[in-house]
Amino acid sequence: MTVKTMFAKSPVPYLAAFMADFKHAARQRHAFISLPEAGILIWLLLLVAMPVLIFSQLSLADLKQIDVEPRSHLLIEAFCGLTALSIAGMILTVCLKRHDSSMILFGLGFLAMGIFDLLHAWTDPDTQQKAFILYHTLSTLLGSIFILAGVVVRIAAERNHGFSRADLATVVIGLAIAVGVAALYRYSIPSLFPGGAGKFGFSSINHTAHYFAGLFYVLAGIAFYRYFREHHQILALLAFSLLVVFAQSAYLFSLSSMWDLAWWVWHGVKLLFYLGAMLIVFVGFLRALHTIEESRHSLAQANRRLGRSQQTIRQFNRELEIRNRMVQEAMLMLNLDNTLDVVSKAIHQLLGLTSCELTLCMPQDEVDEFDRRARHLSSRWPVRALREESICNSASCHPMLPIKEVFECGYRDESGCNSVCLSLTANGKEVGRLRLRVNHPGMERRNPATLGALAVEVGAIVHNALLYHQWLDANDFRLALLRVSSMLTSTLDLDRVLEAVCKESAALFESDGALVWLPDNNAESFFLAAKWFAHTDQQVSAELEAWCGDSNQCSSLLQGIGGQYHPISILWQDESQTTPFSKPKGCPWEALALFPLLDGENLIGVMVLARNAPVRFSAATLDKGVLLAGQVRIAINNARSYRRLTEFNQQLKLAEENKIRSERMAVMGQMAASVAHE
Repeated sequence: MTVKTMFAKSPVPYLAAFMADFKHAARQRHAFISLPEAGILIWLLLLVAMPVLIFSQLSLADLKQIDVEPRSHLLIEAFCGLTALSIAGMILTVCLKRHDSSMILFGLGFLAMGIFDLLHAWTDPDTQQKAFILYHTLSTLLGSIFILAGVVVRIAAERNHGFSRADLATVVIGLAIAVGVAALYRYSIPSLFPGGAGKFGFSSINHTAHYFAGLFYVLAGIAFYRYFREHHQILALLAFSLLVVFAQSAYLFSLSSMWDLAWWVWHGVKLLFYLGAMLIVFVGFLRALHTIEESRHSLAQANRRLGRSQQTIRQFNRELEIRNRMVQEAMLMLNLDNTLDVVSKAIHQLLGLTSCELTLCMPQDEVDEFDRRARHLSSRWPVRALREESICNSASCHPMLPIKEVFECGYRDESGCNSVCLSLTANGKEVGRLRLRVNHPGMERRNPATLGALAVEVGAIVHNALLYHQWLDANDFRLALLRVSSMLTSTLDLDRVLEAVCKESAALFESDGALVWLPDNNAESFFLAAKWFAHTDQQVSAELEAWCGDSNQCSSLLQGIGGQYHPISILWQDESQTTPFSKPKGCPWEALALFPLLDGENLIGVMVLARNAPVRFSAATLDKGVLLAGQVRIAINNARSYRRLTEFNQQLKLAEENKIRSERMAVMGQMAASVAHE
């Protein structure tokens, strides 16, 4: 909408909307005038009304009095000039680094005012009256031009999107107030000086220059006031008040003549301007010191935070380096013992802990076997199976939130050390727990993230080592089974076969004894066909031999559901195990494993593995034993077949010999008959 079309009908609706928008914007920004703003406005009101109030209270004689004081004038103008030069020096010095165009113009304005004020001060008003008035006029006009130009440059940089209605309303209202004050001065002050006052007047050019200077100062002051309303900077409010004062001084020039009362009044107002400028400089200096102190404090805090951050980064990099080295060394150390050495070294470097214990998760029937096997390992670190009564599995252990892989246990050992357990997981399953002994209470709370990361990485490392050991165990079992098979096939002597079976099976399954019972000729009972003991002087008691020799008892023991035979593990101390018999007298073993030797569906023998310690044979051991029992069955069948073949061959040989003997006897009989006949 253009201005022409906007006012084609009536400007009243537009002005109403304009003022409503201005009020709404003002209400959104500030509902009330701030205390500094109210104080400045009251001070300006008193200062604007001061000339009228002063002049109206004086007598006509006082108003007509002429005070020619060149020295006082020199002091006032010299002070103003030196102050302006000082302000210009400070502003231009700052602009050397900031390169702010508006600040440069402000500095040039004060520089021009300072130079011409000093020239005005040192000019003789009696002999050089024109130069005297010219220097003052140039000081006022050039200062206003440069200051307004600086304001325009700043507005152009910040208001590139255009002016809002609030901006325009502020300018309109400010100019209206300025025009009202000027009209008040023009109407009231000349009437107080009937017939004019003063000896010397000023030309119309000087009056016009001061009118424009006053207008420029008013516009610049309005801009500073608007800036204060938006950004609430107190220095902008002070600058607004001083520019209004200087505009008042410039306008009062047109109502005065040299050395009269109005002359000295506007010089006093000008002096107030520079005193206010000095006050602004002082306040700015204090704010600069405060800002410097805040910056120093902020910089010190930033340096401290940076130092802590660098320390944290160094600590984090050190942890990463230690953990990377742990993973790399663990990849080279596939043995579980060496792997635990690497893990313990990393834990000591990260947390300062020197003692750890590995507890592995496994089926409950394999726990005793693993602990029995672990006692024979050369590991420098305790490796145990996770039991229900284990420290890391007790009810006193609870996860350290939010890290669920770390468990804090209230257990204290004999040395008074706390226990922290790391849950080791791999492929979504828990493979074990690593118990750490904490010497100082609360140490585990200092590095929860490190403990969580260790739990994840150590879990993968231990899982890899366990897979390697399982692979070794599987290879060892295959080699042992191959060796037993080769040994069994190397001879067909049943006694030697059974003796080799007992020795190799006991060593393969970590047993203290091995027995093989075979059925007798009538298949009603079993007899001890072969045996092997870890202690060579150990004997089989008559009760045990009778117990194992009962074929019906063995058959009922080994026969499962549906008439199928299956291996069985017996632990005499396990009261929950249901067996149709009790421990035989004289039986030195606490755990037995019985494997049926089957020929089709017929039970042709029993292989028994025995342990002195109460260590149950696990399901995995029974599965391996079934494979060995199959080889033993084949060896027994081969030996029996060989024995039967040998016996059959022997019978054939005897029959052949008998046949030859019979044939020889027949020939001899024929020969004897022939001789007798002859």
